[in-house]
Amino acid sequence: MNISSPDIEERFDIWKYAYSRSAFIESKEIAQLLLTLQPQLTSAHRLALITALVVSYARPFTSSIIEHSRRLIPMKGIPLPPEHETLHLLYLSMRHQVVGHKDATAPSKTGILNHVRFSVHGGNLDMSTRTIASIPRELLTETPILCEKLIKVIEGRLNAILRKYSPISAEDNSVYYLNIADMSKPWIIK
Repeated sequence: MNISSPDIEERFDIWKYAYSRSAFIESKEIAQLLLTLQPQLTSAHRLALITALVVSYARPFTSSIIEHSRRLIPMKGIPLPPEHETLHLLYLSMRHQVVGHKDATAPSKTGILNHVRFSVHGGNLDMSTRTIASIPRELLTETPILCEKLIKVIEGRLNAILRKYSPISAEDNSVYYLNIADMSKPWIIK
């Protein structure tokens, strides 16, 4: 173990790997929950879980502010498993065109989305846009597999850095926080 501490770039790497890992764990858990509960969910609950899944999965692939004047994309440069590229692109497309923004065009695999729909009920006119009502079961089944692969890659990179510097022992029952704000202070704070 090195008694020095990670430089600022390694601290940013720790942050982006931990951030991405958390997002993929969340995505995996939401996909598994949808697979289990989807038939009995109300449309509002299904929409909430699908929105959470799309947002959590896409988060590491969108720009994050790491310092006031610096942005980075946490997963930039980390290769994706090629067999899951279609699913990956679908989630990003849903995030960019449906969940994060309401574009007039949207991914065709998820149905007719973002088209203005006019409904007349009892003489009252209602206008709305459709959102993602469901994700096909085969894609939900593939999601935890993709997330687990990404988690393993990230953990390998994260552990390579932590092995060099970590003063945390397995017997220590404390909580530490990564310090990326002040280089004059320790890199982890209890």
